[in-house]
Amino acid sequence: MSEGDAARSPAQVSLWLLEPVADAAMTYFYAQLFTMDNEIRAMFPAAMDVQRRRFFAALSQIAAAQDSPEDRDQLEPYLRELGRAHRKFGVRERHYEVLRRALIATLQRFAAPSWNETARHAWETAFNHAAGVMIDAARDDAADSPAWWIATVAGIERRGPDIAVLTLQPEQPLPYLPGQHVSVQTPHWPRLWRPYSIANAPRPDGLIRLHVRAVPGGLVSPVLVHQVKAGDPLVLGAPAGAMIADTQ
Repeated sequence: MSEGDAARSPAQVSLWLLEPVADAAMTYFYAQLFTMDNEIRAMFPAAMDVQRRRFFAALSQIAAAQDSPEDRDQLEPYLRELGRAHRKFGVRERHYEVLRRALIATLQRFAAPSWNETARHAWETAFNHAAGVMIDAARDDAADSPAWWIATVAGIERRGPDIAVLTLQPEQPLPYLPGQHVSVQTPHWPRLWRPYSIANAPRPDGLIRLHVRAVPGGLVSPVLVHQVKAGDPLVLGAPAGAMIADTQ
């Protein structure tokens, strides 16, 4: 890290200090968050390993985009997708202030060598921008889409000892584009979501197909492959992903 890096991006500098202890820092962050607001704790699963990694990755992208307005503009589609995706957790606008307080407390503790008023201001500015984009995206999405969809398993095809193709029938129309994915929650693991690519183009009957491989040691995928039966309900998040097929 050069002196130029430090002068240009204090938010990124403080996050670099967290990288060697990222898991401990994110564990501390969520402990702070859940202590500040018990309602937020109910939004998350008991197993938090994946969530901690995802949140640190999001912080890394936000910090890296603070060098210029152009970088922040390029980050906006990612933040808007995050804002829409967080609707399925039950996140509300007021929760962002609690998240900000927990984040600042975590950075103050784990980035202490570089933590000063300049770093605090940089992170508060970065957080306020990111939260504003996410809140606006969630509000726009709520105008015409539910926070989640209930889908019934209409059929299961076994393609191997650890592979299954699930055909799902959403109760409400679920609009998506070829190449997008959906997050899936099974009643076996409440509040635990895993993303799966949609394997078919949109159909007139609204059915969607997911190809699932049971990951050794996984929680959701083995349930979907080995335990879920026709007629079972699943919960789906909003379709997401920018790697869409050109159907024009």
